[in-house]
Amino acid sequence: MRTIWRILKLLGDYKWYTALGFALAFVQMGLGLVVPRIVQLTIDNALEGGEAALLVTYGLALLGIAVVRLVVGVGRRLATGKASLGIEYDLRNRMWAHLLRQPFAYFDRWPTGQLMSRAMSDVQNVRMFLGYGLVFFVTNIVMMIAIAVILLAMDWRLALLSLAFFPFLLLVTVRFSRRLNPILKDVQQRIADVTATAEENVVGSRIVRIFAREADELEKFSDRSFKVFEASVAAARTRAIYIPLIAFIPNLAVALLLYYGGRQVVQGDLDVGSLVAFYLYLMLLVYPAQVIGWLTGL
Repeated sequence: MRTIWRILKLLGDYKWYTALGFALAFVQMGLGLVVPRIVQLTIDNALEGGEAALLVTYGLALLGIAVVRLVVGVGRRLATGKASLGIEYDLRNRMWAHLLRQPFAYFDRWPTGQLMSRAMSDVQNVRMFLGYGLVFFVTNIVMMIAIAVILLAMDWRLALLSLAFFPFLLLVTVRFSRRLNPILKDVQQRIADVTATAEENVVGSRIVRIFAREADELEKFSDRSFKVFEASVAAARTRAIYIPLIAFIPNLAVALLLYYGGRQVVQGDLDVGSLVAFYLYLMLLVYPAQVIGWLTGL
């Protein structure tokens, strides 16, 4: 938690860009929540109600929302990109300034590949968290709450039935994140070792040849490359198990929705447009649940 707080403090010099990014993200989210409602009105009023003239009205409304979301999305990415890239620039300069002040013994303890990995990939990870992860985390929590409220207002029984599977989706995604992230960190560590070995061989190529160490250095490089391969296979195996499962769970909710919601439509207790809107809102809920589960497991 202390590390996250230290990272958040980096936003101080870019607070206005960050605030603008959040504001535009909420606007984009709100516009997205309107779309299922317009689809519902189109089905109930234009198609079921026989008012064909409304097709143009609702079609233009959807087109207008899409255009506004496009513009807002571009603005959001520009704002958050400005903040995150600025932080990355400042953080990398601070890191190099820190390294230049270190004694020679410091560089004996830390391989060059490790320092390069921290200066490049680790700083980029901070940028991605502040520029995209933080915005996604906050807006997706709000979106999940908003969608849940909308579904409960539409039909609380059907909502509870459909939402029953989403705690399992969250738990599986959290589990996936907690299993995958240590593996990815190990992959990054192994890549840093390979980079350090390659850098040592390139810089010390004369010494390697003078002492006829080519075979030994090749074996060391091959061994470290194989460890990268093993860690990468472990990551691929974890993805192969969890990603299909994460994709399968929402299908259970959809199956229940179509069965019980379809019966309500047949019995006249639910409009077709409402059922379609319910389905669309449910699908909008899947991605935020996956994002929250992933970020919670970090």
